[in-house]
Amino acid sequence: MKKNSSWQNWYNVQGFSKARLLLVFLLVIVAGVGVFFKLRRGALDRTRQVQVERAAQIQLALRKDVQLCLIQVQTHLELEEVDEATRELRRASILDSNSEFSTKVHELKIRIFQNKQAIAHRIELEKLRSSILALLEVEQLNDASELLLKYSKLAEQDVAYLALKEKHDTAVQRRQQIEENSEGFSTAITSWAETQAAQHLSALRRLETPPEELAEMARQLDQLRKVDRIVTSVVQGIQLKDSGEYSAHLLEDVESEIKRLGEHPKLILMHQKLLSHPQVVRVPADVPTLDEAYSLLQKGGTIVLGEGVFYVELEINKSVVIKGAGVGVTIIESRTVNGSGLHFFHPKKTSKVSHLSLRGFISDAGKYPLILHRGGRLDLSHVEISGSANHGVAVSGGLVKIDHCRFSGNHWDGLAVFGPTSRAQVKDSSFQENADHGVDVWGGA
Repeated sequence: MKKNSSWQNWYNVQGFSKARLLLVFLLVIVAGVGVFFKLRRGALDRTRQVQVERAAQIQLALRKDVQLCLIQVQTHLELEEVDEATRELRRASILDSNSEFSTKVHELKIRIFQNKQAIAHRIELEKLRSSILALLEVEQLNDASELLLKYSKLAEQDVAYLALKEKHDTAVQRRQQIEENSEGFSTAITSWAETQAAQHLSALRRLETPPEELAEMARQLDQLRKVDRIVTSVVQGIQLKDSGEYSAHLLEDVESEIKRLGEHPKLILMHQKLLSHPQVVRVPADVPTLDEAYSLLQKGGTIVLGEGVFYVELEINKSVVIKGAGVGVTIIESRTVNGSGLHFFHPKKTSKVSHLSLRGFISDAGKYPLILHRGGRLDLSHVEISGSANHGVAVSGGLVKIDHCRFSGNHWDGLAVFGPTSRAQVKDSSFQENADHGVDVWGGA
């Protein structure tokens, strides 16, 4: 209590009242607070200024980074490093927070897209080019042509296309030459043309035909030369035996060699020569019947009939000579039921019948003349024609010459000539006891 009184006394002594003391205290507090806030605001302003300056520095640094990124993008594009350019542009877009470089970024995006397309286009062309070259290497020309057409549409016939086209055309021309020479070689081998085959083989070697094909062709040519030597020897041997007359044995020898060695021109020529010799077949010495003898004649020839009776209904379209041993000695009989005994139909050929008798059977079954001539020429000499159920001789075309013949006892005409293309010349011959006429000519004959 004493202490409090002393303080009070002190205040009183100084002349301060409590109110005045409180006011002073408040003023001090207010002044302190003001000073504090002023100091605080100054600190805040300085801090804000520092932040602004720092932000400006950061923004400047970012701007420099963006510019650097854009420069890198252009550099990568010039080097066609599209992926790296894309990454740098993405980084620049992120750093360009205020879109200051948005126009430039957009332009570079377009350039990257165009660059990607150009690279993809070039890659596709390169793949096509590699494929075309690979196909040309293995000579798959059709596939190469298709890819070359595709390449020309994509590249608009650039320098690379022109080079590929030239190589392709060269390969096509080479293939055509190989095919032509291969066909020529095959034709030459087939036709036994040794010289031509050798020429084609030489051309194929110059064209660098695959070795396995050349080896096979060389083998074929060697075989042809070997066979040609054998054929030459065979033909020389046959020529020594050829007497100029028809020989069935020599023909058999040649035909056997043709089967063994093939249709070599020398063998074919020799075969034709042997066939061209006059051919003579004797009946019954060589074959028992007239039909068999006729079938042996390749292009016509002579059939010599011995003594006896020979039954026949024969159609003749080759030049043939039928010669008997004499009238009444050699006899040809025919019932003329299915056809004439001798039916000649060779418009441009000549046949002869001589020294024999031709005899028919007068019955209702007989329908045809003993001899029917329908074109070309037929010479009858020293022939007796009798007993036909129809005409003895009927001429419906061509010329028949009759010399020293006898027509007797035929049921219709001995000789019937009819039609505007039919003619008959009769000399020193007789017609006796034929039922209708000895000679009957009508219809412009």
